Amino acid sequence: MGPIGVKSHLAPYLPGDIITKQGGTGGQVSAFHFGSGSILTISWLYIEAMGARGLTEATKHAILGANYMMSRLKEHYKVVYIG
Repeated sequence: MGPIGVKSHLAPYLPGDIITKQGGTGGQVSAFHFGSGSILTISWLYIEAMGARGLTEATKHAILGANYMMSRLKEHYKVVYIG
C-alpha cells in the first residue's frame, strides 16, 4: 500500500505506529509492522499465471467494464478523464 492522503482534521484517526509512537491514535492495520511481505510475490505469480495473452485479455475486459460504468454514471458524476 502506498501513501494515504487525508485532510488535517482526520489525521488523529489514522493508524499509529506502535514502535515509534508516531501518527494517529488508531491501531495498526497490518499484523506485521512493515506490511505484507508476500504482496510482490502474489502479484508476480498472478502475472506469470496469466501470461501475456491472459493479461491482455484481462486488461481489455477491465477497460470495457470501466467504460461501461462511465457511460452509466456520466449523467450523475463529472467525468474527469477520457482516453
